[in-house]
Amino acid sequence: MKKTKQRSRTAIVDTPVAELTTKQTLQHYNAIMIEEFNSKIDLVLEGMESLRHELRVDMAAFRNEVNSRFDLVEAAIKCNSQGIRELNAKMDRLSSRVDDHEERLVQANL
Repeated sequence: MKKTKQRSRTAIVDTPVAELTTKQTLQHYNAIMIEEFNSKIDLVLEGMESLRHELRVDMAAFRNEVNSRFDLVEAAIKCNSQGIRELNAKMDRLSSRVDDHEERLVQANL
């Protein structure tokens, strides 16, 4: 009688592949594929977290830059607005002086 190699009934992690049954071999292969897939998902998640952190840092820097530029623009507008108010006041004074001179000229020509 030929002695056949008997396969183990319960496979454990350290069981050599040669000792696994067909069903156990498929389960072992599937477990390896799942482990590899999970490993790749973990790498993708790590990359996404890293990218998310970089985007947050870049957005914060951009926000700070834009805010400082808006502060400069706001200061320039305030400065220009004050200058425009002063010029308008001067124009009003000059306009009233011109009106006074016109009135004097009209009265002198009568």
